[in-house]
Amino acid sequence: MTEIKEIRSAAASDLDQLLSIWQGLSQALPSHHFTPFGQPDPDKLCEQLSATLQGCLRREDARVMIALNYDRQIIATLSIILNKQSVYERPDSAVLFNLWVSETLRRNGIATEMLKVAKKWLKANDVTSVQAGWHPQNQAADRFWQSHGFSSYETIGACLI
Repeated sequence: MTEIKEIRSAAASDLDQLLSIWQGLSQALPSHHFTPFGQPDPDKLCEQLSATLQGCLRREDARVMIALNYDRQIIATLSIILNKQSVYERPDSAVLFNLWVSETLRRNGIATEMLKVAKKWLKANDVTSVQAGWHPQNQAADRFWQSHGFSSYETIGACLI
């Protein structure tokens, strides 16, 4: 895991690199699951992802964590949004999304390090539970999340009409 120089919260200056990564994630999703909405319009998708990313960078209750290599390139990312569930016994919750590690560096513990840093930030914010979504057909993601104590508890289905 000598590839990581630092893990930190993303800044506005990281926007272009992150947007490219998020677009790649969105384009890869159909390979893991049924797409009831069809293929996304690339321009509209870019606009939507850019707005979401900029929103996460501005929010106090959100973080986009990034891992940088020694060339200052983003090699991994994980996004977090705090989520109050006021009707539950443990209301201080969060959602993890858009976990990505550079393809050539996968299975080297980088995602695990990202998750450790995210959990540290979550604990500092008094979060007691966290959710992560992944596609069960993506076996690597399924193994990763389950190996870190995550259990699936619902399935989302779709059909064409």
